[in-house]
Amino acid sequence: AINNAGQSIGLGVEGEVDGERFRLGAPSYVSALCPNHSCELPQDKLQWVLLASEQRGPLMRFAFADSLRQEALPLIQYLKQHDIRIQLLSGDQSGAVTAVASDLGLSEFFAGRSPADKLSHIKALQASGEHVLMVGDGINDAPVLAGADVSVAMASATELAQTRGDSLLLNDNLSSIAMIRDLALKTRKVIRQNITWALLYNGLALPLAAMALVPPWAAALGMSASSLVV
Repeated sequence: AINNAGQSIGLGVEGEVDGERFRLGAPSYVSALCPNHSCELPQDKLQWVLLASEQRGPLMRFAFADSLRQEALPLIQYLKQHDIRIQLLSGDQSGAVTAVASDLGLSEFFAGRSPADKLSHIKALQASGEHVLMVGDGINDAPVLAGADVSVAMASATELAQTRGDSLLLNDNLSSIAMIRDLALKTRKVIRQNITWALLYNGLALPLAAMALVPPWAAALGMSASSLVV
């Protein structure tokens, strides 16, 4: 029998074989099954997954290592140049997260965060007046992707993360986020220009037309010209 109770979402799975309970997943979650056995793991850049039995304690450990995307550091530098605050939220162990943050030059990073922790974190930022853009790709990122003001899911993201993101990077290239920001700012600028032009034109033309100071044919030409300018 295998289950994944609500309190262990994102932490691991628990199963029973011949009456013996086993857990596989995050060391903190697995260690709680056998508190009388030592489950010490190296504090290094690796990410550890533990397998343990309730009776026999830790049985096996697995180490995983991630490599940074080539475009990650240039994107971080771009965001810093534009005075954008950057935070790293991760469910991984502190050693691995600290190493990644160091490589990227990030001073604000948080390890061992559950999906609920991540969501609470951005809710606190939003409550303080911040507008949050979230980028993620894992199942654990789904709640926080849905809760952010704007969210981007990677092309390689899990299906759940993709359905919760406001946008999806089809090319799976982080540098596209910088392009998206530039495009969004340009779009907003054009929209504001159009609204300003429309308000100025209507503010001047309508009173003149109402006072019969502008003939109908001139008003029609002016409206067409206004639309062409926009």
